[in-house]
Amino acid sequence: MDILGILIWTIAVLIGLIFVGVVGLVIYARWYHGTLEQVGIPVIKPHWFLGSNPDAHKRIQPIVDLERAKKYGHVYGVSSAKIN
Repeated sequence: MDILGILIWTIAVLIGLIFVGVVGLVIYARWYHGTLEQVGIPVIKPHWFLGSNPDAHKRIQPIVDLERAKKYGHVYGVSSAKIN
């Protein structure tokens, strides 16, 4: 096997590992999405990866909580990003 063949196989394996890693990270981040809906709690539709508050740094959270309480009731579910 020449050096070009080894290089191609190495690149293919690295691309495969990166793909599996990204897919695994997305599955891990979305693992509990849907749990609150199953028990009947109204939930704010989460962003596919960042949770229900992707713009939390731009808004004042107590005001957002009051708006959501008026819209969904006093008990509602919020999904946070699961990157810990």
